[in-house]
Amino acid sequence: MSHKDILAQLKRVHFFEDLKRGELNAVVHLVNRRHFKEGEIVCEQGRLGHSMYVVESGELTVHHVDSQGVEHQVGVLNSGDYFGETSLLLGEPRDATVRAAQDTTLLHISRDDFQPLLDEQPSLLDHLNTVSYTHLTLPTKR
Repeated sequence: MSHKDILAQLKRVHFFEDLKRGELNAVVHLVNRRHFKEGEIVCEQGRLGHSMYVVESGELTVHHVDSQGVEHQVGVLNSGDYFGETSLLLGEPRDATVRAAQDTTLLHISRDDFQPLLDEQPSLLDHLNTVSYTHLTLPTKR
């Protein structure tokens, strides 16, 4: 995947849409591709997260275990969707488990790579769209 292709994909990601061209180009250089086979877990609920993912191709399912220990499928992610932005910025535990529903390719940005960029360009944080949309609804306590 070329720099230009990654740039085009990241431009469509809500989280990055307000970045200036130079800022987005800097982020593009941090992106790695990751491949997951059907059934593989990408991240697990409760484990510390250290990265963000953008779905390049494939499909993932999102599962949440409620306070009663019952697992619920709370969403499906497809090309262009993204997850893990809180983990990227804060290193917080994951809210859900994400599993490949089919062979999937993800664009991956690690916190270890992203943090030095934020340190170098603190204004970047002001341009990230941190008021994230979500189409996933986690079950509420009953």
